[in-house]
Amino acid sequence: MKIVLATASEDIDRFILSNIKQAKIIGIGSSRRHLLKIVKKEPPDIVMLSTLLSGEEDFIEVIFKTLEYGNCRIILLAKERDKILQDAFYLGVRDYLFDPINPSALLNRIYNPMSFQEAAAAVKPRKRGILFNKKMELFFNKHIPDESAISIEAQEMLQGILTYIEEEPQNTLEDNLFLIEQSITRAT
Repeated sequence: MKIVLATASEDIDRFILSNIKQAKIIGIGSSRRHLLKIVKKEPPDIVMLSTLLSGEEDFIEVIFKTLEYGNCRIILLAKERDKILQDAFYLGVRDYLFDPINPSALLNRIYNPMSFQEAAAAVKPRKRGILFNKKMELFFNKHIPDESAISIEAQEMLQGILTYIEEEPQNTLEDNLFLIEQSITRAT
């Protein structure tokens, strides 16, 4: 297992480096930009990312690029009421630890990821309102190709899944995937 640390805390980094088992720390991101360089160069399995990590880059953009470059799991270290949690949750972040960060709990989280239900309980995602949907639409429009770039086969597969779970198809890929995720959550 390859891990990148971007905790913004030398104490946490030292603790993880001293106590990690069956994993390799492949980099320590000192800033948001530095983290992205590390992840792009060598995609990790896990990134431990703090909302306190310095940098001019938009934090949601950093999460998106980290997931895009690394296709990895992000353990997000944040304040419990941090506004970024909602956006991170909808981008697919499912592991959270809240201030004050307990290094032992962080080490435990590496080996024991949160379930969707645990993450939802921790973040308490709000119902997506018009403003939130617009914000995410603008964000994704920067990064996701036009719908025409999605293969017909993929569209048919999504249509089949939505029919199976008895949901009405939505206008965007993100909304359709959100419906599928919610259906799976209700079923478990």
